[in-house]
Amino acid sequence: MYDLSLLTDSARIWFFIGLSVIFIAYLVSFYFVLMYILKVGKIRKATSEHLGHMLYCDAAYFKGKGKRKNQEDSLYISPIADAARYGTIFAVSDGMGGLSDGQVISKYVTERLAEEYPYSFEDTDANAAIIRKISDEVYERYRLGGGATLAMIHIYANAMNFYSLGDSNIILVRKGMANVLNPKQNYISFLLTIFVIFAVIFELPVVTVLLTQLGLLKIEWLKRARKVMIVAVFFIAAVITPPDIISQIMVAV
Repeated sequence: MYDLSLLTDSARIWFFIGLSVIFIAYLVSFYFVLMYILKVGKIRKATSEHLGHMLYCDAAYFKGKGKRKNQEDSLYISPIADAARYGTIFAVSDGMGGLSDGQVISKYVTERLAEEYPYSFEDTDANAAIIRKISDEVYERYRLGGGATLAMIHIYANAMNFYSLGDSNIILVRKGMANVLNPKQNYISFLLTIFVIFAVIFELPVVTVLLTQLGLLKIEWLKRARKVMIVAVFFIAAVITPPDIISQIMVAV
């Protein structure tokens, strides 16, 4: 047994904060593992129920240079003979216009997708990891010499997964209506969202002081709730920031 009374007050506070953080980390890990298990189970159930209703897939494409000097689109279609076993993959990569290696990069992306075939319809995380790996390879090879977008769909039975990087659209046409499945990634919108979050958080101390001066918050209450608030702040920071410890600490502090 351990006698916590031998610790100083501040040491006991940090001890319980550490235990709380570890407990929360276990809960978050358990949540993600549970969500992954449920997602895989849901996909398996959906595909097993519809195996007798295979979609008939037809692929058509048109290449046009437009105002560009080079054709910078490249496409990949998985072997149709393997459709019953692995599903069918359609992927289009569009090289960034105006850059020297756009055409080369788009072709590299589709060739790498072909090398990584087959893909598991159920394990979407593994497929996303492959796409991230190819993206990292492009960056390491070409740096600022160019880039490419990717729009990829994976059809199995009568279900579909899709993956995208950049601003190439994946459009579902059904009952005369066209719906974009992958809204364009907007870097400016992302930055504005992050700036607003940080701005609001940095104003919280000012709000706290004002509420204290107005008598709506008591200093004694703030002192008593300090330990709980520290844990709550780090938990909230973990939720609203990207999945890295540096962003979480910056927001929490």
